[in-house]
Amino acid sequence: MHARLSLQPEADRLRRRLGKRFLAPGREVTFLIGALTFGSERYTARITRIQDLDDERLTVALNDGEPSLTWSAREGVKSDGNQVEGSLRTIVERLALDSPDQFIFAQLRGAAYFTAARLVRPAEAGASDNYSGPLWNIVRISEPSGGAQNRPQSLWRLYYTNAATGLIDKVLSREQGRTVAAEFSEWVNQGGELTPVRTVWKLNDQEVMSLTLANLTYSPKQ
Repeated sequence: MHARLSLQPEADRLRRRLGKRFLAPGREVTFLIGALTFGSERYTARITRIQDLDDERLTVALNDGEPSLTWSAREGVKSDGNQVEGSLRTIVERLALDSPDQFIFAQLRGAAYFTAARLVRPAEAGASDNYSGPLWNIVRISEPSGGAQNRPQSLWRLYYTNAATGLIDKVLSREQGRTVAAEFSEWVNQGGELTPVRTVWKLNDQEVMSLTLANLTYSPKQ
């Protein structure tokens, strides 16, 4: 990615903040292993994120099976070459797109960036002079037109970047008319690479999905 087009300013800042995997060759593949929940279902998930010239690709294996689930912006979610719908599509799209890495990669496939607001505080904080919590810069990323058959369920996402840390705290998307919030926490620095250990997805403030990482490694693209 270091030799690709000049990124939109917010994406470029995050790219430099997150780590070397976006700046120099040798760490184009990220391997993640963790505990995944979806409603009452429990899985062990093995996720591989692979950088390409125009975006990234994912493979997902659940419960130590073969990596039968794949995602790319061009082909959507597939299993053994066939399109996937239902809960598995929802799981894979969330893992792929509700990600700090996708804040960077979305521009490479033609997504549009719009800074919706700066230094926003939570609504419940009001105009209190005593508020000392996070302030966010909010960027809306809209999917490019075209490719309607494989477009994601949510055609836009709102990324909340913490003004103090420069890291993304949460992402809002829209699924079947409902707003879903993905919240990132427990960021770790492993060899200069920053990644959230825990991601929780909420619908109406109720947890509906989570991913807690147990291991992550980086390697060159073969």
